[in-house]
Amino acid sequence: ARIKIEREKRGLLHRELAELAGCSRSMIGFIENGERAPSRALFKRICHALQIEDAAFCSAASGLVPDAP
Repeated sequence: ARIKIEREKRGLLHRELAELAGCSRSMIGFIENGERAPSRALFKRICHALQIEDAAFCSAASGLVPDAP
């Protein structure tokens, strides 16, 4: 969904975003397909990798709300 859109806008492959965020390529795929929700820490790393403010991303993301701290 939204992570996929932002990743594609930046021309990143699953593998590249995974490397930047410090997770596996398959985890990025699972998150993008709604099969898994990222932890708060991983969500922040993905936002950082995509150069997006996580608070702005949360308010714009449909159905993707990070875990409470």
